[in-house]
Amino acid sequence: MMNLGIQLYAVREAYMKDMAGTFAKLAEMGYQEVEGFWVYPCRAAEYEKALKDSGLKICGWHTGIEHLEGDRLFPTLEYHDRIGNHILGLNAGPDMLDTPEKIKQLRDRMTAAQEALAKYGFVLEYHNHWWEFESGAYTPLMEGSPVYAQFDIGNALKAGVTAQDYFAKFDSRRVAVHAKPYSLTSGFECTIGNDDVPWQWVIKHCRDIQIEHLTVEYEQPENQMELAKKNFTAHTAPSRYTRPP
Repeated sequence: MMNLGIQLYAVREAYMKDMAGTFAKLAEMGYQEVEGFWVYPCRAAEYEKALKDSGLKICGWHTGIEHLEGDRLFPTLEYHDRIGNHILGLNAGPDMLDTPEKIKQLRDRMTAAQEALAKYGFVLEYHNHWWEFESGAYTPLMEGSPVYAQFDIGNALKAGVTAQDYFAKFDSRRVAVHAKPYSLTSGFECTIGNDDVPWQWVIKHCRDIQIEHLTVEYEQPENQMELAKKNFTAHTAPSRYTRPP
């Protein structure tokens, strides 16, 4: 079964002001899961309670590689185990991927982190932006590492890369997909169904390979909760997966 969630960065303003209230509103919209990012707004017990009260599950958390190494590893795992999250996601800026030596260095660190996490029942994912494809870093980074691939569809499309180009290559290492809209004319200023992502193909393929988590994300800084509702509605209405004529 594929669950529909939302990356909390998309609703960051509401989330940082009122975490529990935001969870309640997202659950009312119909979302089943939320994915965290970088900041830890409260202690694990409080976060666990807010999730339980709303009925939402936690389906992942984006963090930095430094939180999965050395003395930071076990506090990180302890927090996430308490809130019920066992998927940790990474991303890297262009400055970490601009030479073959840096790509290898990050790949080695990711491999070591994945091996450490796996011992405790955690999964490590890499979340792409567009610069990995523009620089040619994505394939050497992913092919040489056991890390799972959290493919961000909209970010890839910004670099001219479609889901069809890369999905099959890493299907066996995929538990989650980022459903981010992107328009070839207006960039990230769009919603699902009014963009250029081939959503019908994406949804069918995700179901065919039994993706567990489909996570909505978008970039707009304004009207974030309203956009959460619009993007949820688009995903639950198959006729709106493609741009109208």
